[in-house]
Amino acid sequence: MKKKTLLCCAGAAAVFTAAFYGFGPLFLQWKNLFLVGLTSLLCGAAFGVQTGLLAKTFRNKGAKTPVLAGALGGLLLLAVKWATLSVVNRDAHHNREALSLAGAVCFILFGVLSAVLFWRLAKVPKRALKRFGCVLLALFFIVLGVLPYLNEKTMYPILKNLPAGGILNMVNNYSFALDASDQGGTLPNLKSNLNRYGGRFSENPVINEKNNPYDFIRYIQLMECSGGNPNRDLFKDPADFSVTDDYDVSALISSCRGILKTGAKPLLKLGNVPEKLSQNILKEHPSEGAFDVNVYPPDDYGAYYTYIKAVTEALVAEFGLPEVRSWRFGVLTEFENADWFYA
Repeated sequence: MKKKTLLCCAGAAAVFTAAFYGFGPLFLQWKNLFLVGLTSLLCGAAFGVQTGLLAKTFRNKGAKTPVLAGALGGLLLLAVKWATLSVVNRDAHHNREALSLAGAVCFILFGVLSAVLFWRLAKVPKRALKRFGCVLLALFFIVLGVLPYLNEKTMYPILKNLPAGGILNMVNNYSFALDASDQGGTLPNLKSNLNRYGGRFSENPVINEKNNPYDFIRYIQLMECSGGNPNRDLFKDPADFSVTDDYDVSALISSCRGILKTGAKPLLKLGNVPEKLSQNILKEHPSEGAFDVNVYPPDDYGAYYTYIKAVTEALVAEFGLPEVRSWRFGVLTEFENADWFYA
């Protein structure tokens, strides 16, 4: 085997392994789409180098054959990897089992390809030694890919049935015992804020006196409680776009009554604009955002100011200024998430 070719094969193997092991954490965290795509392409490129070198070992082929084989090989690996993720994945892009299985499949393919390439390139006089090298090389990459998958829950039933002392029992062979009668300190109440998506709360909440979570809840947050769609817009008739001042805060008042009955205080997120007050832009862009609320600013900020003023005045009239001043208010929900609003 030529030194240059050997270095090329070793480099491709190193890039493939590093990129795939780096791809996993990046993919799970989903923090940087560019790096996720880059590591994925590096895997495909490394596989493509190996397929190109393999194609080059066959005689009587055109000069373009290795390049074409490399491109097709890289695309094949990417297709296999993303197809595996798509088929196995059950919860968007945060499934470790799907990622580990995709890695195992790709490492097996890379191991088999490397073994075949080694067979074609290695100038070993003894056939038995050459076969041993091929098997060893293939097993190396197969083990690299399969071991992480053995850590996943899918493999637990198989690992449990292995005989004691088996090699694979080294993976996930942990045990522990709990003495439920041995009591320690008191667990503190770490959470004091209860979140209610949808902006509403029951006026007559059912409270379990024996196990009452409201004993330690200080605030109940009502997300986008002041508008965003007909279910949250505080109007008598949210569908009548010809009238924009028929305010009706009764639904929000009812929710606040229920919150106060629990002993907590309301935390009101005044955010998404009622559809009536963004009707001009909604005519051009009728679709709502990912959370089914109006994601656009008001047509007239003065009209939106008057709306919010009317809502808060209605709350003060119902509960009194000192009480409302003890509440908390927020503007928008997840202000760093563009799915909630566009401007």
